[in-house]
Amino acid sequence: MRISRVLVENYRNFRKLLIEPFPPSAVIVGENGVGKTNFLRALRIVLDPELPDSARWLRPEDICEASEASYSDGVTVRIEVDITDFAGELAAEASLDGCFVGLDPLAARLTYVFEPLASVAESTGSQLTRGDHTWDISAGIDGDRDGKRIRRDINFTVLQALRDAVGDLSSLDLA
Repeated sequence: MRISRVLVENYRNFRKLLIEPFPPSAVIVGENGVGKTNFLRALRIVLDPELPDSARWLRPEDICEASEASYSDGVTVRIEVDITDFAGELAAEASLDGCFVGLDPLAARLTYVFEPLASVAESTGSQLTRGDHTWDISAGIDGDRDGKRIRRDINFTVLQALRDAVGDLSSLDLA
């Protein structure tokens, strides 16, 4: 099972980031401040069952400054993750059943959306707060399936950043 596509919209320093195809193995490198940690955090919001739900409630500083709307204006944040390479794994196929967005290869999609509550989305002129927003993780093409339950069945690991590669790697027992 692997990530094959990622879309991040209006999250932190990403107005719109689409990585398609996502490489089978990925090492993320770059200068400070380009968004490596933000990208990994976006993946964790969708996939990491260990991340508490309270961490999925975004704050004003989590919204991309280049977005057309701000937190208080009612911006929508979207993070989509497509998963492939699970064909033939019966447990994965059963868990992702109904979430498919492609059949050749077999692919499933999980989507995180942070947006204003429907009841306040219609109101105009008032500054929205955290209590005026909601989030959900859905699955499938139409996003009509519950994606929160699926996180428990996906093995997702983020390794800590190597700040001192020589020192950090020399402390590992690679024998």
